Amino acid sequence: MELVALKVQIGLNGSNHVYPNFDKIASAKRGNLKWVNYIDQFGGWLYDNCCGFNETDDDSPDEGVKIGVFLVPQAFAAEAVELFPERVTVIDEAALEHFYDNRAMIRVPDEKIVSEIVNGLRAKYGQPTGPLDTSVMTVEEQEMMDPESLRPGIVRNKKRRFADVKKARNLAVKTLD
Repeated sequence: MELVALKVQIGLNGSNHVYPNFDKIASAKRGNLKWVNYIDQFGGWLYDNCCGFNETDDDSPDEGVKIGVFLVPQAFAAEAVELFPERVTVIDEAALEHFYDNRAMIRVPDEKIVSEIVNGLRAKYGQPTGPLDTSVMTVEEQEMMDPESLRPGIVRNKKRRFADVKKARNLAVKTLD
């Protein structure tokens, strides 16, 4: 699926978030849906989890603004940039990957840990803390401790990194023609 990544400046008015009114985009370009429902079809919003409205840094330099990113088809993206040029910009795949991995998903762990399994192995092998010594474990138990294995225990979180999401969703990130 070919999609365009839009970086959006979200404002704040009191305690209300102020989004561009993407319903101004031609109805046909948003599948005759409200814009919020339309973008959810393509993965929805990714929000900056490093900088809020009252913080700034190099990636989010304006106080009172939070950055959000979403993916949409090219026709929607082109009109969004045309209607809201000061608040909506297209970002390329490298910028999207940086935002996804280092801003939006920064607080998401790289691995999912099934604590019942890991704690059971700790108890079985008398290793209450620290890294588990897998050399004394059965092959099945070693697989449980391998994040790349499909066995439950410690499993790599395939939603943590953009490269994994891109592959799973068969995404191609495009810019505007």
